[in-house]
Amino acid sequence: MGTLHAVNYTRLGDRVQLVRVFDVEPERAERLAARTGAVAAPDLESALAGDIDAVTICVPPRDNRPLAELAFSRGKHVFLEKPIALTLVDADAILRAAEVSRRRLMIGLVLRFWPGYVAVHEGVVSARHGRPVVVRASRLQPPAAWGTWISDHEKTGGIAPLVMVHDLDQANWLLGQPRQVTARALLGRGDRASHVATCVEYDAGTALVEASMAMPQSYPLTSSLSVLCESGALQYDFESAADGAPGESSGTDRLFAAGDQVVVVDSDSSARRELRIPSGAEPWQPELSYFLDCVEGDSPVLTGSGAQARAALAVALAVNHSLETGMPQVV
Repeated sequence: MGTLHAVNYTRLGDRVQLVRVFDVEPERAERLAARTGAVAAPDLESALAGDIDAVTICVPPRDNRPLAELAFSRGKHVFLEKPIALTLVDADAILRAAEVSRRRLMIGLVLRFWPGYVAVHEGVVSARHGRPVVVRASRLQPPAAWGTWISDHEKTGGIAPLVMVHDLDQANWLLGQPRQVTARALLGRGDRASHVATCVEYDAGTALVEASMAMPQSYPLTSSLSVLCESGALQYDFESAADGAPGESSGTDRLFAAGDQVVVVDSDSSARRELRIPSGAEPWQPELSYFLDCVEGDSPVLTGSGAQARAALAVALAVNHSLETGMPQVV
């Protein structure tokens, strides 16, 4: 993700200059610096030195709090990859640090900028189909083979905070404040399960969310979102056109090469409309562009905010508790 963000910053032209990159593996930082025209910093203090305005932090989630607090203490705006943290205590500490520093905090809830998901959300809020009552979301992928830390439960919090949190945020965005979570491990045990199904109950409706990191290695990353409304339904399906992690040598062009679409069905007619998403329409550049808008305009982050990320984390942690206890959990 650090590579992906760095490359997308360079695509924003004169709006931003990527100055320094830092990685605990110096060779990786050197490669990325050479690719982007930045300088590889030898340590964190050097990376944060000088008059840089903002930093992007892409690390194992367990380390988010200390690095975000350090950046805020140096007066930097912070873009922080999801999840915001692995505990609500740490999430609240990050929110406090942002408030005290009076700098902007944005979290990488990238589906809020993903064209297909945005199209579904816009279709729902238009109220053309009535209020949403059932949300179904899935995110299926093989075990990640691009980093050793990704399988370390202590660093990631497991599949709910690491993977499912994207779709839990979508459910919150569409249905509001969640009330109760019931989760089941379909593969594995407890909060260390590798394939999980979850039911989240809201006052406005119900969300059914499935996530897997146990698909065969050749299985592409696939995701879907469907919303059943009172008088219609919207469906979005995505299948990755690339292998491996976003941001590696294949970039994001192959990831989105196939193009995709949103299907809209109205209850009062046989009409079926297909909204085509342009090939190559990837979400990270508009996400980072919005972050720069907030920094440049000294305006609040309304999409991908710390509060939205904390709310999604709260549901993800309730999923873990339900997996551990076998019982429904109040959010």
